[in-house]
Amino acid sequence: MNFENPKYLLLLLFIPVYLLLKHTKIGKGIWKSISFPFPWLTLLESHKKDSFAYGVSIAKEILLLSLLAVMVIALARPRGGSAVVTNNNLGVDIVLILDLSGSMTFVDEPPADVRRSRGFLIDTGGDIENQSRLEVAKRVIKNYIDKQEFNRIGLVTFVSFALTKAPLSSDKELLKTLVDEITYLDDGATAIGSGILTGLNRIKNSTAKSKVMILLTDGVNNAGIIEPISAANVARELGVKIYTIGLGNTEGSWQQIDQGTYAYKPGGDFDPATLQEIANITGGKYFEASSENALQDVYGEIDKLEKSEIEVKRRVLYEEKFKPWLVAAMVLWALWLILNAVVIRIP
Repeated sequence: MNFENPKYLLLLLFIPVYLLLKHTKIGKGIWKSISFPFPWLTLLESHKKDSFAYGVSIAKEILLLSLLAVMVIALARPRGGSAVVTNNNLGVDIVLILDLSGSMTFVDEPPADVRRSRGFLIDTGGDIENQSRLEVAKRVIKNYIDKQEFNRIGLVTFVSFALTKAPLSSDKELLKTLVDEITYLDDGATAIGSGILTGLNRIKNSTAKSKVMILLTDGVNNAGIIEPISAANVARELGVKIYTIGLGNTEGSWQQIDQGTYAYKPGGDFDPATLQEIANITGGKYFEASSENALQDVYGEIDKLEKSEIEVKRRVLYEEKFKPWLVAAMVLWALWLILNAVVIRIP
């Protein structure tokens, strides 16, 4: 709640000042020294021994001060309202394209205190699995979604085929829920070109100031009906910029070979040359990330590169709230009149 005329609230200061002057020794001295004393003050002082009359006078005083407070608040015009935000443009539309191939279960950075046995890692409580590439990517992507105040986000996943998990949306909670539900699909193939094309279908009709796709993969294109470079050329024609991310430790990673058992696999899996060319063709940028912190930094840098100035108009729909205060004032006034009418005045 706010006030249309808040300056009138300063009148409320009269109440504590009046009480201070009337009910303190210093205040009583000031009342006696001023040239326009209240005539009822002397009467009130002379009849303090009459407890009933004194109680009635106190009640009348409380009613009058309450009436003053309520009238001042009504005069200040309290009101409630809610802001309605209108954006002049849609900022940046972003489609996140995520690889769900089996290699996304690989672990690049296992926990430091993990149990080891004969060169293998033993996952006893799910700690290693929680550090898989897919789980790392999901955490980072959810954090990225949280930071998008005005931009719309879409989500596409791919293996040997591509699926739209979410069309362009500004519902961050829904998007994060959909990210949480993602699991890997082990069909042994990676169709990067198909992922790009599906993302383009989601964003090609966008009227946003900027259209962007962020492709994250840990593999080499080996499936699909279109080559990644051909898909990148289509993106360029549609004015869509693609940022590419190669995820994984190029020196080697840990692969699950049995339930809860991981073995070391030397070498990396993604194709830097192709990812670099996709980014170059579309005016994007290529990144590599071998850990969760590194991937977090990559998405942070992309976020800085794609900041858009958005003009926001804010209008507020107000509802006047002074009427209940006026009603309260009328009730207090009526009580004061009744008290004066039915109680014999002090002679």
